[in-house]
Amino acid sequence: MCGIRSTPNEHCYGLAERPTEVLASIQAQDTETGNVPDYAAGAFVSHEEWISFPKQGLGGWIETGQLVGHGLDCCFAHRFFAEETPQRQWHEYEEYPSGVGGKVYNYSALYDAGRNGSWRIWWGCPPTTYTWCEVGAYGGGWPVYLTEQEAGMEVGSEYRPVSNGRDEVAASDGGEWWAWSGAGYWRGPAGICIAANYQLPAAGNLEYNANC
Repeated sequence: MCGIRSTPNEHCYGLAERPTEVLASIQAQDTETGNVPDYAAGAFVSHEEWISFPKQGLGGWIETGQLVGHGLDCCFAHRFFAEETPQRQWHEYEEYPSGVGGKVYNYSALYDAGRNGSWRIWWGCPPTTYTWCEVGAYGGGWPVYLTEQEAGMEVGSEYRPVSNGRDEVAASDGGEWWAWSGAGYWRGPAGICIAANYQLPAAGNLEYNANC
């Protein structure tokens, strides 16, 4: 079971996912608690969104959100963004020592504003507002439209971390935000509980717990 002396490098997930074709993925994450005992060894819990391009036949993904652990500290959430390219190259940025507070929704977006395969990473600044700050970019070289959205929790720890939170998800082509439709739900291999977000009960909005 992930998080109880699990196989090293085993990751567990609790997420919502859906096929789509849009220019922007938007999420607000509320990381309410976090404690990763083996954080110094690189263990982590993240609450995040992923975009990928399966319809175009490409591997890899782009992600952003907030994480606890990963060599930074045991118990505070920090914002990050990362990509794994189709060639399996890994790039990542972590905001540290700045952190984000719990029990509040912090906004992030992945958006190909130029429609040129350059995916821009935007964070709410301050985190809880609709005022956006561009903090990074990946590409060009990626496709223009994302064709799969995922959002939820990821755990990579050999011990049982403590973390729970919730999110709100949306999509856009640069103007109006749209709620998800056709969302599926997945968790595994074990150790994470997910449920509909009772605060914001739209399709794809989740709450998750790594110690259930």
